[in-house]
Amino acid sequence: MARDVKLGAVLAYIAKLYAVEKTARQRAIVGEGLRLLRQQGAEPMLVDLHTYLLTIRDEVLPKSAARQAVNYALNNWPALKRYCEDGDLAIDDNHERSLRGIAVGRRNSAVCGQRPWRQDDGDPAQFRRLV
Repeated sequence: MARDVKLGAVLAYIAKLYAVEKTARQRAIVGEGLRLLRQQGAEPMLVDLHTYLLTIRDEVLPKSAARQAVNYALNNWPALKRYCEDGDLAIDDNHERSLRGIAVGRRNSAVCGQRPWRQDDGDPAQFRRLV
């Protein structure tokens, strides 16, 4: 339970960082303006997050996934905060969203060539597999 509270606080910090990005998107702030907004809004939160990660690092079990995540963040800290130094850098690389197209493509190709099922067509579970 205590571990969940500690990691929940980390997620709250991250949500605040994304709130700054959402504000920038809503106001169409880019480039130098975005860098300034990040320096005013996100950088103080990053300092607080870094301090918090240093505090909880020794409080989570050494071989736990939580400890690995904390160590990863601390070991990569210069890279994690670099987006505040340049308004043209994104807060993340959206890697998960880019993979979504692959999954959707696979799902769609499984039913490619099927015609809509009607009551008199027989079994609706007949799918053609494309290999």
